[in-house]
Amino acid sequence: MSSKEKEIVQEVTNGRSHGLRPFLIGLATGGAAALLFTPKTGPDMRRDIAQGAAKARDEAAALAKSTSEKAAGTYRDVSMRAKKAVDDTKTGAERQRAALREAFEEGRQAYRREIEKTS
Repeated sequence: MSSKEKEIVQEVTNGRSHGLRPFLIGLATGGAAALLFTPKTGPDMRRDIAQGAAKARDEAAALAKSTSEKAAGTYRDVSMRAKKAVDDTKTGAERQRAALREAFEEGRQAYRREIEKTS
């Protein structure tokens, strides 16, 4: 193994690789080069390119659908949680309002009792 190969292996094992993007770019470039340099007739090459494009389109559509479904599920989940939080807040506020009314009424009655005592 050359020193450059050892350095690359060292970077990858140490977690200092540059991510997935360079790998995917290299993969696409290599695939395109392989297609262009493979000795095929024009119609065969066009057919292979069309099939590759159709496969990529289908995979992109499947990914878009999956992502859309996940986003919709997340939206439903967040929406339900928000509704529950609002409902819980309303319930708590109603309880506080009832407690305040009760305390106010008790205060009013105590005031009336004191007025009656002094009259």
